[in-house]
Amino acid sequence: MSSTASGQIEEVRNREEFWEVVGLLLADGTVRKSNHFEIIFAGKEEALIERYKKCIESLFGDVHFSERIDKHQVKIVRVFQKNVVNVFLQFLPQWKRKGNTILQFPSITNLPENLLKSFLRGFSQQKVQ
Repeated sequence: MSSTASGQIEEVRNREEFWEVVGLLLADGTVRKSNHFEIIFAGKEEALIERYKKCIESLFGDVHFSERIDKHQVKIVRVFQKNVVNVFLQFLPQWKRKGNTILQFPSITNLPENLLKSFLRGFSQQKVQ
């Protein structure tokens, strides 16, 4: 990875929106690279889905979201942009909320207070719904 790319990733990781998205993805999301790069976030709460999309757009600019509603009325929002997915893959390698046999929770012990609050906001919003 070029030093420019790693610098951009570090810049994104120092933003509150990144940590809020990490919390949301840990609660109910998937980050993976199989046949293609993909981030999936799912939920029924429209305000939470809009918050997720707003954070992603704040971090990466104009992002295309693929959306559908499944048979349980859960909205599934996907991002396929490699540059976006790579940032999260480096932090949450092949994260899958459902079906993980070993949860590898990221280290949050040295986060500044504002980033820790953002992470907890994202993670707890999904859990209290």
